[in-house]
Amino acid sequence: MPTRPANEMIVDMLRRRPEEIPPFLNACAEEGQETFLSGLRTAVAALGGNPAMGKNTGLTRQAIQKMLREGANPQLSSLIAVLSKMGLRLGVFPSEPGHLASRHR
Repeated sequence: MPTRPANEMIVDMLRRRPEEIPPFLNACAEEGQETFLSGLRTAVAALGGNPAMGKNTGLTRQAIQKMLREGANPQLSSLIAVLSKMGLRLGVFPSEPGHLASRHR
């Protein structure tokens, strides 16, 4: 039996269980920008790919493809548009509990 690449299996799992996309992307974000963009590519694929994301985001399929390619440095507004289309939003959290408070006393 041929094996499928892990990314295809993740895309299939996220397609079947889209409620897993937020924790998946959060875990990717904790690993850094490249991992987050790779995870976002995977999530976009699970939700219909670049053409589906291009609708109502103001971004073309090509712009989304360029934004999500390896080594890209997308604008925050572009990321927000794609996340919004996915029904998600960005958040900011302290890296360590109490870290901000202790640093600014």
